Amino acid sequence: IYQLNVTPSDDNSTVVRAFEADLSGLDGGAAVAFASGFLTQDDPAFGVWVALPDGTTFALPEVILSTDDLGGRLAGFRLSPNPVSGQAWIDLQLNEAVDAQLQLTDLTGRVVRQIFQGQLSAGVQALSFDTQGLPAGMYLLTLRSEQGVSSLRVVVNN
Repeated sequence: IYQLNVTPSDDNSTVVRAFEADLSGLDGGAAVAFASGFLTQDDPAFGVWVALPDGTTFALPEVILSTDDLGGRLAGFRLSPNPVSGQAWIDLQLNEAVDAQLQLTDLTGRVVRQIFQGQLSAGVQALSFDTQGLPAGMYLLTLRSEQGVSSLRVVVNN
């Protein structure tokens, strides 16, 4: 697994976005990574994609660089157990209410579980999801709102 860091052209020490690339399935083959979009809020979303020799393309999942990406609204975001086999529990602690969605995605960015979508109240929230039927591997649990994104890595051992 590789982490691709995006930096300003004049400052390679400041990472503004990071993406994770699990290329273990290439078995020594080739792939091309390319960026699309803009880093400003008013332009199309920025992303890093991979193109394979057969023409297949997929977006790389973003690695969250801070747990404060929801504009200070997120005070805690935990998953247990991790690794998980079967039922997983999510503990969220919010300083303010937020409209959000919570999704489990594979490392190609494909949503494999839509866990929650709607209004989350301020305070402690407890949610759960089942991993039965998912192949063993690494996934991302992502909380998204208009204020930002926060993700956790999840290891499924089914």
